[in-house]
Amino acid sequence: MKTGNTGGRKKGTIKTGGRVAGTPNKTTGRTRELLIKFVEENIDSVMADLKKLKPKERVKAFTDILKYVIPPARDKEADDELNQTVTSLVERLFNRGQETRD
Repeated sequence: MKTGNTGGRKKGTIKTGGRVAGTPNKTTGRTRELLIKFVEENIDSVMADLKKLKPKERVKAFTDILKYVIPPARDKEADDELNQTVTSLVERLFNRGQETRD
């Protein structure tokens, strides 16, 4: 049974066509514009609906909405641990490469 990638470009072939790295996705941008417009046009009714909620429900709704406005906070300890793991792996790989040359 044959395995592996059987389609697409050969390994090492230069990418041609498609979006350049960093170019925003048009659909995502358009969707974001429509959502912003919807919220702007309906802010009074949304605020009135939020005020009808119990305080605990209001906080939950508010935090749920924030997920779409503010990127989630990153866990510094997890980032530090990941960085240490990656650094350790890179050092081990680098040292292994040095040993095979000697």
